[in-house]
Amino acid sequence: MTVSTVLGLLLVAVAIIVIAAITRAVEARRTKDQPPPQRVVVTDIQMPFSSMVTFMVKWALASIPAAIILGLLVVFVLALAGALGPYNSF
Repeated sequence: MTVSTVLGLLLVAVAIIVIAAITRAVEARRTKDQPPPQRVVVTDIQMPFSSMVTFMVKWALASIPAAIILGLLVVFVLALAGALGPYNSF
């Protein structure tokens, strides 16, 4: 095994441990503070057309920074994977 393979496996193991810890903490908080969830079925929404258009425009504008942040996150992960991959210059 090369150093990059070991580092990659270590990174994956740390990520799994962190995700498991966060999941346990969220579950503990949810079960302690809140009653069990109830199912709801929405059958109708009374909303004027102009308000709906305004809401959808705001929604579209808010998605632009979110897409930029997700794109930067993907670039970071791919750069990290490229640095740890078999074609690095170590």
